[in-house]
Amino acid sequence: MAFYVLLLLSLSDFSIQGKLSKKFKVQGIPTLVFIEANTGNLVTTKGREAVGSDPDGKEFPWYPKAFSDIIKGELLKGDTKVQSEEALSGKIKGFYFSAHWVSTSLTDK
Repeated sequence: MAFYVLLLLSLSDFSIQGKLSKKFKVQGIPTLVFIEANTGNLVTTKGREAVGSDPDGKEFPWYPKAFSDIIKGELLKGDTKVQSEEALSGKIKGFYFSAHWVSTSLTDK
């Protein structure tokens, strides 16, 4: 198992805790957030999930995967199958998630 060194805030410093909770949209505790120390850029707000699913830290620092790494292969465009690389390259697309019984009038333009 990997060893992690975490920085902790003083329990009495409510001002900074509130600011950080708001910035990182903390909904409950415990929450583990990873940021780049030099830049302050967010790596993930799902640190607990990342540590739990990768306890040896093989994928550390757990940056989000690129969309193109997640969505690969065929997609449906109406009734036509298209390759994801072609359909998504250089474009902005919306993905609508719904229950299977909900119909939609959204169309690809």
